[in-house]
Amino acid sequence: MIIGEITCSELPECYATTGIRTAATSIVGTQCLARKDAASVGIFGGGRQAKQHLAGLMKVRNLKLAKVYRRNSEQKKLFAEEMARTFNIEVIPCDSPREVCKGVDIILAVTNSSVPVFDGSWLEPGQHVTSIVGSNVGLVMGGFASKKRRELDDATLSRANVIVVTSREQAIQDEQGDLFDPVKSGIVKWEDMIDLADLVAGHADGRAADEQITLFKNNAGQGIADMAVGSRVYSNAREKGLGKELEVGLPTYFDN
Repeated sequence: MIIGEITCSELPECYATTGIRTAATSIVGTQCLARKDAASVGIFGGGRQAKQHLAGLMKVRNLKLAKVYRRNSEQKKLFAEEMARTFNIEVIPCDSPREVCKGVDIILAVTNSSVPVFDGSWLEPGQHVTSIVGSNVGLVMGGFASKKRRELDDATLSRANVIVVTSREQAIQDEQGDLFDPVKSGIVKWEDMIDLADLVAGHADGRAADEQITLFKNNAGQGIADMAVGSRVYSNAREKGLGKELEVGLPTYFDN
């Protein structure tokens, strides 16, 4: 049982457990697909998710440069200054989405956008893309939103040589816009997409050549990721003598 929140060690103000899980899942996909020599990243977004994703990416690639774009100029500048100071790398605040994509090895789309944040025609050979925006089909069906959210355009899906998703079945059930809509339009097929679990287990191939464009769509949270984070928190707490043991009995279920 966790009362309160845990933090990312480099970013103590980023306290959401769910955010850490989301970033960790993205980094697994990115680690499997991005080129081994990737040294630069372009980031769309500048909030806690962007910070946590960059922190995770620093663990799996030897980054030297990050670019960032968000619409709020002051927040964009503050993000760049904080990340440069925290990770001792060059961080450039960019004036346009095009500038973020140009010449980088990895593109992170970590926003809450309802429209694509960059043009897939800008993608360069060898780049990897990771995107996290989730489904809001329930809000659309309920009349609370006019359309499904998307971070990626159709061109990005069509140009990707390898597409890996957290869960195809969840994307179908959620009608996740970045995946469901391009399939519906005939741009890609569900069978073209690889579940992250199959990639990690070695049941499917990822990047086969340096010039390929790869995509990881972190389309849904997974219970196994929550269990992994919870287990690590529990182990660390036991090792450090923190927390309090509670007598918790097995739940009782009643049939009405």
